[in-house]
Amino acid sequence: MWDTKTGVNIWKAKVRGNFNTMFHADQKEIILISRNHWWILDALDGKQLYNGSIPHSRLGASWIQENTSQFAICLSTDKITTINIYKLQPTSTPPLQILTSFAVPDQHGSFSFSQICFHASFTTGTEVTVIDVQDSKVLLQTNVTLQEYSRPCGQFSPNGCFFACQTLGNEICIWQNTPTGYVLWNNLRLRLPVDGFLWSPASTSILCWGSEGIQLLNPGNHLNPLFPNKVKPDQKHGNHLVGYSADGTHIATACQWDSVIKILNPLTNTPQESINTDMEIQDIKVINNTIFAVDKDRFSSWELKAGRSVQSGCSAGRVVIDKTLAIGPHAEHLTLSHDCSQIAFSRDNNLFLYDIESQKTVHTDINRQTGGIQFSLDGTKLWPIRTADTYYLKGLEMVWDWSSGEVTMVSPKDRELLFDPPSLHKYHIGVGTRWVEDPTGGKLLWLPPNWRIKDLQDKRWDGDFLALVGNYFPQSIIIKFQPQLALSHP
Repeated sequence: MWDTKTGVNIWKAKVRGNFNTMFHADQKEIILISRNHWWILDALDGKQLYNGSIPHSRLGASWIQENTSQFAICLSTDKITTINIYKLQPTSTPPLQILTSFAVPDQHGSFSFSQICFHASFTTGTEVTVIDVQDSKVLLQTNVTLQEYSRPCGQFSPNGCFFACQTLGNEICIWQNTPTGYVLWNNLRLRLPVDGFLWSPASTSILCWGSEGIQLLNPGNHLNPLFPNKVKPDQKHGNHLVGYSADGTHIATACQWDSVIKILNPLTNTPQESINTDMEIQDIKVINNTIFAVDKDRFSSWELKAGRSVQSGCSAGRVVIDKTLAIGPHAEHLTLSHDCSQIAFSRDNNLFLYDIESQKTVHTDINRQTGGIQFSLDGTKLWPIRTADTYYLKGLEMVWDWSSGEVTMVSPKDRELLFDPPSLHKYHIGVGTRWVEDPTGGKLLWLPPNWRIKDLQDKRWDGDFLALVGNYFPQSIIIKFQPQLALSHP
């Protein structure tokens, strides 16, 4: 129990399992209800006043009505699902009394109940069903892929007008209760990962929480389209890719496995232009004012004219190179060298280095399981990156036989020194940190929770530019820092 004005912890009591929490109408008692037990605690000191058991079942909702605690539970037996509404009176014998009971056709999944309209929901991993328990009429039945670990899975608004559940893709779908059934009313896209959500008592907002922070949503916000463009379930989706022209007047961005390279002009703030490459892009680089892109089959480049962007479509920009590659369909983690003369990739736990000019594989390293590949800053080393640890090949020269090279393990704490080149002014941003800092630890820029990186590969410094490129960002976030910021701390 906390004091909301001061944030001071008033008392703490131990109870078992997950439970719904309610203040009694006089605010002097707290009622806790789980799927097989109930407790009543003194609100002033947390002392347990009463407790008892509940038939093992699915708890759907709990509420205070006429100064008594009531709740709905669901039991399934012999192809019949029974929904019981209980009243809790701790001083009576027995303390639990059934007020009313409804039998409906057998239902499976997580159970939720609205005491306002007497509607019940049942959600599985792929389906949502809402029925009127008074006549067993099905009001909503739809196939929806739900977020696997979200709790509660589905939830009615306190006024009975809406039903909401969290779907795969970090979204909350909301259906409106109408005389003819439930119709899709809104689809809220979330900025942070969510573990659960709750309607506000007045049904005017939705509070979401997760490991990265909390979000307060307006369920009536229709700024996003009802059916936004999404990545298809079978479509691959990788990190964002970013490159900068030599004069810093153009920024090229793309998303791995996408086909479009977008061109931004940070100086003039001109509208975004694009190149439709007709490729499944794996990596891009910008050398001088030429954009290079590679996928499993092609290596191509386009020239950026000084002072203007490439116009939309491949034919508008001058294609400098367009080569067919002999890499093969099962290659992964294609990575261009800094001069775009070679491509590193993995296949079947083997590491390869491919020369673009000769179109031949010049090096192979076997049994090198990797989750990514990176060239060293000087181009003489190649680092296969793993999640838990990192290996790199020491002193890699293109004329050497890799089998004679020494392999060294790099501990996670040393990864940043090896993989994160410093910014032009040695600014710093760590994994999960809230601030971009200068070399002295001075705070330059506060990062909102949805901008905080999860891995070193999710950021990239290039001179004054910081790019946040993790695939959990809807698009790449690019920030330019001015030198004078190092002299002033917010």
